[in-house]
Amino acid sequence: MPKREDEYRAGTKEPRGRGLCPFCGSSSIYYNEYFKSWRCARCEKSFPSPSYGQGKGFGKEARWFGKTTAGERPSGEALIKDRKWKRPTTHRILPSWLAVLLVIVILGAIIGAAGYELGWFSKIPAPSNFDIVSEDRQITLSWTLNEDGDEVLIRFSTSNYPASSEDGTELYWGTGTSYVHSGLINGAAYYYTIWSVRDAEGTLLYSQSRHASGTPVWIGPDGESEVEDVFYQGGYVIGGDGHRIELINNPDAEDPTWDELRSFLAGDETDEQAYTSSFVCADFAEMLHNNAEEAGIRAVYVSISLQVDSESELHALNAFNTEDMGLIYIDDTGTVEYCPCSADKIVTVQVGEEYIPESIFPCQGWSSTWGSLGMVADICIQW
Repeated sequence: MPKREDEYRAGTKEPRGRGLCPFCGSSSIYYNEYFKSWRCARCEKSFPSPSYGQGKGFGKEARWFGKTTAGERPSGEALIKDRKWKRPTTHRILPSWLAVLLVIVILGAIIGAAGYELGWFSKIPAPSNFDIVSEDRQITLSWTLNEDGDEVLIRFSTSNYPASSEDGTELYWGTGTSYVHSGLINGAAYYYTIWSVRDAEGTLLYSQSRHASGTPVWIGPDGESEVEDVFYQGGYVIGGDGHRIELINNPDAEDPTWDELRSFLAGDETDEQAYTSSFVCADFAEMLHNNAEEAGIRAVYVSISLQVDSESELHALNAFNTEDMGLIYIDDTGTVEYCPCSADKIVTVQVGEEYIPESIFPCQGWSSTWGSLGMVADICIQW
């Protein structure tokens, strides 16, 4: 016979059985008086009313949205076939929206710090007219301070533009408008970055950066550079072995006196080389030029065209602008085999005149005059 309690519940339409969470099936539920709703202590979800069932399971009216263990699943094969069981998520450190918000805040702080360091968000005006002038072993930098007169910071590198106040090497910090960066290597590239800097109660604020780069280079009094090829009659001058004749100039070389030049020629070994198919007059002139420059004597490479009978022949020699005797032409080309003890020769070079070298250091048994090589038709001087 039915119990009196069952008749009472049937009359009042009160559900029978054990109250369960409609989401995960847990019986660990409680009623929240303040919010007037039920809440599950396992999955932490709220719902208006529990699900009720018979015995260990519960009826088809129960709502299952999570996966349970075998012991938590309701009885009844039909219910099991109709549902996809998932394990309930019972351990959540943070709600997903709060985790996303936290990541955004952290990334914002990192980007903001980097942005202020690089001047992305700075309201400090940057310096303007940042310019450089490359010179011999130095670079002159100039700029205009911003309208507030803030100090500037300049840092440099030989590989790339410094990206922050810690990158590269500090070169200048102050309120000036120019700086000479000296002691540099000619031919090497230098990269500069400049910022306006302001001290805001102990915190340094930087403007956006400006960049400039340059390569120091020496330009001689006659437009020569430290290393240069030789050109004549529309092409490169080539040595006996096929290489391009290359002049190496010394920025510190000076014009000699005639006595200083004679002393250098007496000790130099260029004229002692043998003239062969792989070492011709162009090679002799190249060697003497570079040896003189290395010794601190400013030298000139001279290319000429000689008229021999009805044919034109090319020849090379050197010249030196002496302080006491003016421009003197020196021909150090050696001979094929038998030669005097010295092949250092002085020669007068003038268009329309015969090219007749004369020994500077005559040797016993040899004539000091070497004979005419032809008439000078053209002269090209390269400092």
